[in-house]
Amino acid sequence: MNILFIDDEPAILRSIKRTLRGSLSKHHLDLVENPQEVNEYLQRTHYELIVSDMRMPGKSGCHVLAEVEAQSPDTIRAILSGYSDEAQAVKAAQHAHLFLSKPFEPTAIVDLIQRAEKLLAMPLTDQLRRVLGNLKALAPAPKLFQTLTDTLNSNTKTATDIANIIKQDMAMTTKLLQLTNSAFFGISQPVTDLERAVTLLGTEIIKGLILHYELFGKQQASKPWQEALYRESQHTARLAKSIASSQKGDRSLLESAFLAGLLHDTGRLVLSALPEGIEHQDELFAALWGKELCEKEMQLFGAHHGWVGAYLLRLWGFSDPVVEAVALHHHPSESGNRGFTALTAVHVADCLLHQADETTAVDETYLVSIGCAESLTEWRRLAQ
Repeated sequence: MNILFIDDEPAILRSIKRTLRGSLSKHHLDLVENPQEVNEYLQRTHYELIVSDMRMPGKSGCHVLAEVEAQSPDTIRAILSGYSDEAQAVKAAQHAHLFLSKPFEPTAIVDLIQRAEKLLAMPLTDQLRRVLGNLKALAPAPKLFQTLTDTLNSNTKTATDIANIIKQDMAMTTKLLQLTNSAFFGISQPVTDLERAVTLLGTEIIKGLILHYELFGKQQASKPWQEALYRESQHTARLAKSIASSQKGDRSLLESAFLAGLLHDTGRLVLSALPEGIEHQDELFAALWGKELCEKEMQLFGAHHGWVGAYLLRLWGFSDPVVEAVALHHHPSESGNRGFTALTAVHVADCLLHQADETTAVDETYLVSIGCAESLTEWRRLAQ
């Protein structure tokens, strides 16, 4: 992997080089102090990962990453910043996928490299990597977006009111959590719960993020299949959380199960906007489901919606349990985990909500392998 770090502070670059000394046999590392020189490096080398400081003389990190995005959209882009500023966070999110805070622990750099390695190992075509690398945000459900707008403008709004609206929509959820977990807000532990995210940031910041900066782009009327997808994602999230709760899961597992359930079909929204998705819309979003849908997507796009959604979420900094659940919700046996996880909850919830009769598409071989087969009867009851 080719990696480029840009920072006008030589001490920071030296620290990064020391941190990655043990990895240099696997990776090629370039360090640049002058952001004006970045284009020369881009002309010579294709970088899989580029990390830029936010504030530098002559050219900001946002400017640098905007140029990288234009020339190499599949490159993983990260911002390094020591400043807490919501306006800068929104600006950076237009071009950066990931955020690191200064000062940083060496483990943060190592974690970033490992995340990039996992992204590169995911089975996506180069075309899909470019599409996902360019994606700024998903399109939210127009009705929910309008409801959120009205609530934010209300004098009686509460954090719970706002969170309850956002958690119904996969598009608003992904973007808000990406920004909440960025370095700009100084939150040390990953946040996966929407109500906690709203409480931490405050309603005025969220109003600025969502309304003033128009994060989610132009609103267009939803098609019937999109409305159905939004409803299904909400039902899957609630049932997945109930299933996780029945297993006495801790708060982290319950939050991951809910979040992964809400976002499990994120890849379908992405694929629907591609030319092949538009051409085959009726077949992809009405007639097919499950493994049949995945097989058709493989024919058209070279990857199925599980991997597409998982790549985007990993690119935007989501946790491994959520990423795995989204990637493998139709193929849980491909997981190396042999215990109950968010993947288990989402797979079972998704299948039970789609069954037309007593026959279910649940992968019972997988449930046997993780010791959860006897719980299926109880989970069916929860789905009723």
